Amino acid sequence: MKIFVGLVSVAAAITTIHAAAVLPPCPDVCTQEYDPVSDETGTQYSNECMMRMAKCVESKEVVDPVEEYERLYGKKFGVPRDGDGAGNSANKGNNSGDAPKDGGSANDKPKARCPNVSCPAVYNPVYDEDGTEYPNKCTMDDAKCVGPREDVLEEYERIYGKKFGEGREGITASVQKRLRQ
Repeated sequence: MKIFVGLVSVAAAITTIHAAAVLPPCPDVCTQEYDPVSDETGTQYSNECMMRMAKCVESKEVVDPVEEYERLYGKKFGVPRDGDGAGNSANKGNNSGDAPKDGGSANDKPKARCPNVSCPAVYNPVYDEDGTEYPNKCTMDDAKCVGPREDVLEEYERIYGKKFGEGREGITASVQKRLRQ
């Protein structure tokens, strides 16, 4: 009987400890339920999750990925790797990076293209430099993007040199027949 009571006590203690650890200290996203709570300074939040998220944002160090890349690798992001042949003097001027983009000359800047994205309906508020609030970073990036929207079929034709759906060259008739099945 004493062993049974001891096991029940241990199980209750483990369950209590485990239940306390279920809530993540720094949530990435929160629900939009309205159950107002206030912190120790009196600031009111729509729910406990939003309060925990705000506390984490205040204490988190923001790291710019490009700066982190430069710190780790000692060179700017996008610079060719050592030993890939891009730095050879014989190849200078023949790099694909020197080719004109979108039909312009080599001195033209490439056109900014805005991707066709569908942002998730997750409320993780971010603010731009003017203080405008957006529901999440994806929505802010989409709203701030200037330039034409990306045309997927046009991009396919630019990359592969043919329209999407055109037949492949060099494939025998029997292989094409099997691909259609």
